[in-house]
Amino acid sequence: MKIKTTLLSVVACAALLAAAAAPVEQKETIRKQFSPVNGGAPMSLVIDNMWGAITVNVHQRPDVEVVIDKKLEAPSEAAAQRFTEKVKLDISQTGNDVRLYVDGPFRERNRGFRNRDWDFEDSRLVCDYQVLIPANARIELKTVLDGDIKVTGAAGEFDIDVVIGSADLRSMSGFGRVSAINGGVTAVFDRNPVSPCYFKTINGDVRVSFPESLSAELHFKTFHGDVFTDFPVTTLPPLPTKRESQNGKSIYRVSEFFRVRVGKGGPELKFDTLNGDIEVHDRAL
Repeated sequence: MKIKTTLLSVVACAALLAAAAAPVEQKETIRKQFSPVNGGAPMSLVIDNMWGAITVNVHQRPDVEVVIDKKLEAPSEAAAQRFTEKVKLDISQTGNDVRLYVDGPFRERNRGFRNRDWDFEDSRLVCDYQVLIPANARIELKTVLDGDIKVTGAAGEFDIDVVIGSADLRSMSGFGRVSAINGGVTAVFDRNPVSPCYFKTINGDVRVSFPESLSAELHFKTFHGDVFTDFPVTTLPPLPTKRESQNGKSIYRVSEFFRVRVGKGGPELKFDTLNGDIEVHDRAL
């Protein structure tokens, strides 16, 4: 009887140890609705994500609706507990400003990145966002790993950053900046921008289309790629950039951007890639 009891205890302990060392996956769906407080100002949405995709569409209501498919992945229960003690999804609203961001030891006080060598223990908090916004909302979207950013129908200002993934904007009529590092940038405008725009990636193509009535100054820069446009253009002289040397003398360095004018000219539209092509079309992509 004693031998049998001991054997059962050993088996039970082994099972508990195996369970504790088994990979962990915890799923949760979060639904939030944010209504405007100041009816005269547009809504502003900031999503600062670490792992996961962000998809934004437009609806006809004044509020912002967010659905987050949240998934914690860790190699063990102990690793999951240590991770969740340090990494949180913070959600807040101040006036018409809505913020959702993944906070952790890798953040600076200003929500930038501080320690990229922080040990995640092979754990991660994947947050995939599905968002509905009023068309005139200002959006600031960031994600680092395991996801693309897609926006459709936005008419307000945009500021988009994706590190490992692509940025895809459709039916746009706003203005702003899009930046990627390892992925392409695609943007399709239903109405021509009335303010400056900047489209940039390091490893990937930049492909943007505008209506045929476009009037703007286009600035192109690529080191390992080609530039193509459907629009008739007029070449403009390069812009000098002024800087001061250490001995106090002024040195003028020519801008690396190649400039052309479309139509009568207008807002400055910049297209920038290191390893990739640039395409600017007069039709939808």
